[in-house]
Amino acid sequence: MEVHPNAVDLDMTKVWHQLRSKLKNKILEYKMTNNNEIKSYDDEFDENQDIARSRFADMLHDTDRNQKYYLGLKAAIERMHENGKKANVLDIGTGTGLLSMMAVKLGADSVIACDGFMPAVECASKIIEANGMKDKIKLIKKHSTQIKVGVDMEHRANILVTEVFDTELIGEGAIGTFNHAHSKLLEKDCIVVPTLGTIYVQIIESPVVSAWNNIKLIADLEGDILLRPPTTVVNCPREVTVQDLQLSQLTESSFRALSEPIAVFDFDFSGADAIEKQRKSIKTIKILQTGLAQAVFMWWDLKMDVDKKVVLSCAPYWAHPDFDVNKSNDFPQNDIPWRDHWLQAIYYLPQNNVLLSENREIQIISNHDEFSLWFQIGQTEHLVLNEKPSCTCGIHLACPRSRIMQVNDSLRNKKMIQHLEEWNLKGSTLLVIGNGISLIGLAASKMEPSPSRVMIIEPNRILRTALEEFVDDNKLWNVNVKENCDKIKFSTVTHLFFEPSCVEVLPWTNFKYFNFIKKYHDNFGPHIKYSPIKATLKAVPVQFLDLHKIRCPLKNCEGFDMSKYDEMILNAIDLADPEVEVHSLWEYPCKAVGQISTLLEIDVSDIKREYEVSGLIESDNDFNGIAIWIDWQLNSNPKSIISTGPKEPIQNREYIKWSMHDKQGVYFVQSTKNQISFKFGQAGGAYMIILRIPFRRVRLKKCARSEERKKSVLPEVSNANDPRNAIHVPNFVQSLSGTTIKTFGRLAFDGFIKEGIEPGLAYVSLSSSNEIKALGFVLFAVLL
Repeated sequence: MEVHPNAVDLDMTKVWHQLRSKLKNKILEYKMTNNNEIKSYDDEFDENQDIARSRFADMLHDTDRNQKYYLGLKAAIERMHENGKKANVLDIGTGTGLLSMMAVKLGADSVIACDGFMPAVECASKIIEANGMKDKIKLIKKHSTQIKVGVDMEHRANILVTEVFDTELIGEGAIGTFNHAHSKLLEKDCIVVPTLGTIYVQIIESPVVSAWNNIKLIADLEGDILLRPPTTVVNCPREVTVQDLQLSQLTESSFRALSEPIAVFDFDFSGADAIEKQRKSIKTIKILQTGLAQAVFMWWDLKMDVDKKVVLSCAPYWAHPDFDVNKSNDFPQNDIPWRDHWLQAIYYLPQNNVLLSENREIQIISNHDEFSLWFQIGQTEHLVLNEKPSCTCGIHLACPRSRIMQVNDSLRNKKMIQHLEEWNLKGSTLLVIGNGISLIGLAASKMEPSPSRVMIIEPNRILRTALEEFVDDNKLWNVNVKENCDKIKFSTVTHLFFEPSCVEVLPWTNFKYFNFIKKYHDNFGPHIKYSPIKATLKAVPVQFLDLHKIRCPLKNCEGFDMSKYDEMILNAIDLADPEVEVHSLWEYPCKAVGQISTLLEIDVSDIKREYEVSGLIESDNDFNGIAIWIDWQLNSNPKSIISTGPKEPIQNREYIKWSMHDKQGVYFVQSTKNQISFKFGQAGGAYMIILRIPFRRVRLKKCARSEERKKSVLPEVSNANDPRNAIHVPNFVQSLSGTTIKTFGRLAFDGFIKEGIEPGLAYVSLSSSNEIKALGFVLFAVLL
């Protein structure tokens, strides 16, 4: 296969694992001070970010997972005692200490727990003490590979319990962890919980799934082809790496199973043999029905005991052992245990759209290295791929899969094409502001009547190269792809088109479109036409079935007090996380429990310098979240709306059907109430929502980043309600040292939130006891 000279020649899996390893090493770079305090070598590493990522650990809300681990431990400890041996348990990656406390409760003779992430270890120590087990569990503040028998452990353990798995089973380094433990830390006749992991795959045909990985052609309203993918895209192996998601939320009509699920790899954690870091498995499978092989679904299960009677399954509902096919239920996917820490996965095949006939036998070739998996299909004599294929066209490297699906959405494209045709672009100059591989602008150049010139702004170098391939292959001589607006004569532009998109960012991030117009308005001619003409930010109160658990305090988990863990996570979230998160809500069922509220409406004909609206988001029932999205209106026809939210009109107390290629903003409501007030506004270049929430406190000492940070003078706040009077947190905190201050102002957390995270704001009242009394939160603030 000929590779384009500008194609990116990278093994992205290797790059990812190198980055992950680098990050892990940075996290583990700790030293002991004279006071036995553990600190990071890297002053730039903000541990609150990493703590906040675990949220309230939906893993610990996973009752099925917890109980299966309990049963596995119970069987292991009983087996050791039946054999006349002491049960000496080693818990690797203890986290909260939950599994260690289970071992104590089950009668283990000794328990050693270890973890390399220091905030987790410190928290586990507090949890263990709070549950009265301080003298029964030895906590080692090291990664397991740093532990030495005779130094850290008196003797080897004979029971290992650990949870070092991810969606790919081996992606968190499970192979290395188990091999090292058996070599250095465990007895030869030990019992491991879990004892076996098995990976399953299923070949499927699905235009929906294929749309995440393949660029399709674009046609006009009459069916005539406007744009074809170039040969570099057609011949690209695409991305064969994992795409993790909630497979159970795919509708039955969105895919066809071409095979039964089949086990392709067993990972024996018992230590009978070292686990190989790289293997290939070839299985023969019979095709159930004729179809195009477009991807494989993957999941795994764990056998928790040596008799393999206790099984923890991550299968989608149709293959899950707990699924009752005879049970009548409109939503069978909601009947199996929910978890978001271990998802299912889609892997794409390097051989695209292979036609498989019913009853044909085909080989499925499964490969793994130390951290990842990939799959092929074919005949045995053609099996030559020993290394993972990777994208050569650049699109799959530079675009998220949700964006690829979005450019393939025929209904969405139809609305935009119809609008552009109604514009009558004959002889026009069309400027398109891209949002990641904007193909609609290219298609517009082939419309009849056609524009004289099309200019597409694409700042990403890889995507510019890909767009130029489209231009050359489709002979689009009237198209120019530009990096930025430099050297553009705005006075010659007759039409400006912005392609609505919300695939990886919060909905209001795309208000940058209005900022662009505001910035260059005086440079455009007097008769320029804009599209979209309006954006409406909307919200609806919802009742999540499960997603809210990622922000829901544990309080008690399997009979153990977890309040110390709740406190740690809550503080980290307060310091590091925006109040509104981004989620693909089609994966997370939720019901509307109130009416849609309009938070803000911006019209291109009247872009104001400042916006301020307020109101109530009301519900007729308790709700645990607020979903937020934008509707973009292309022209004066209401049917021209492209929504980044629901696909269908919302019905109260019914499940919402969300767009699959857009992401929505989510605000999780901790206290149940029937209404919540909001204030939305724009001032000083920032859009923000202020949400009134219950009174609570945050101690100042948790805001300070470094005692060595240079002190500064506390700025005077003349108007507490003016967002431009924000105070820089680190300077503000340092200025309080030894000072009694009583004032009221707005505290801006932008001083120490990592790049890429929207700054959060909070109204604060300061008291002489050095506490911040938070009276309200700004949900988001996006600088334009």
